Amino acid sequence: MTEITSKTFTKERAPEIERVFGDLGKHWGWLLALGILFIVLGTIALGMSVTLTVVTVLFFGVLLG
Repeated sequence: MTEITSKTFTKERAPEIERVFGDLGKHWGWLLALGILFIVLGTIALGMSVTLTVVTVLFFGVLLG
Protein backbone atom coordinates (compact mmCIF):
# COMPACT_ATOMS: atom_id res chain seq x y z
CA MET A 1 0.00 0.00 0.00
CA THR A 2 1.43 3.37 -0.94
CA GLU A 3 1.76 6.12 1.58
CA ILE A 4 0.03 9.39 0.70
CA THR A 5 1.78 12.49 1.94
CA SER A 6 0.39 15.98 2.18
CA LYS A 7 2.76 17.15 -0.59
CA THR A 8 1.48 14.49 -2.97
CA PHE A 9 -2.10 15.29 -2.09
CA THR A 10 -1.56 19.00 -2.67
CA LYS A 11 0.19 18.48 -6.02
CA GLU A 12 -2.56 16.20 -7.27
CA ARG A 13 -5.34 18.50 -6.09
CA ALA A 14 -3.74 21.83 -7.05
CA PRO A 15 -5.78 22.38 -10.27
CA GLU A 16 -9.03 21.61 -8.47
CA ILE A 17 -8.15 23.86 -5.55
CA GLU A 18 -7.27 26.68 -7.97
CA ARG A 19 -10.58 26.21 -9.79
CA VAL A 20 -12.62 26.32 -6.57
CA PHE A 21 -10.89 29.22 -4.85
CA GLY A 22 -9.85 31.18 -7.94
CA ASP A 23 -9.06 34.80 -7.10
CA LEU A 24 -9.47 34.55 -3.32
CA GLY A 25 -5.72 34.70 -2.87
CA LYS A 26 -5.62 38.10 -4.54
CA HIS A 27 -8.20 39.52 -2.13
CA TRP A 28 -6.99 38.05 1.15
CA GLY A 29 -6.83 41.50 2.79
CA TRP A 30 -10.56 42.05 2.31
CA LEU A 31 -11.32 38.61 3.70
CA LEU A 32 -9.14 39.28 6.74
CA ALA A 33 -10.83 42.65 7.34
CA LEU A 34 -14.27 41.07 7.00
CA GLY A 35 -13.32 38.35 9.48
CA ILE A 36 -12.08 40.90 12.01
CA LEU A 37 -15.25 42.96 11.52
CA PHE A 38 -17.42 39.89 12.16
CA ILE A 39 -15.47 39.07 15.33
CA VAL A 40 -15.89 42.63 16.63
CA LEU A 41 -19.60 42.75 15.77
CA GLY A 42 -20.13 39.32 17.33
CA THR A 43 -18.44 40.42 20.53
CA ILE A 44 -20.62 43.53 20.67
CA ALA A 45 -23.69 41.39 19.99
CA LEU A 46 -22.87 39.14 22.94
CA GLY A 47 -22.92 42.19 25.20
CA MET A 48 -26.23 43.44 23.82
CA SER A 49 -28.18 40.21 23.63
CA VAL A 50 -31.56 41.60 24.76
CA THR A 51 -31.45 44.57 22.38
CA LEU A 52 -30.34 42.42 19.46
CA THR A 53 -33.07 39.89 20.19
CA VAL A 54 -35.70 42.62 19.90
CA VAL A 55 -34.08 43.98 16.71
CA THR A 56 -33.95 40.50 15.19
CA VAL A 57 -37.61 39.82 16.00
CA LEU A 58 -38.63 43.15 14.47
CA PHE A 59 -36.48 42.50 11.39
CA PHE A 60 -38.03 39.08 10.74
CA GLY A 61 -41.46 40.52 11.49
CA VAL A 62 -40.98 43.07 8.74
CA LEU A 63 -39.70 40.39 6.36
CA LEU A 64 -42.67 38.10 7.04
CA GLY A 65 -45.26 40.86 7.27
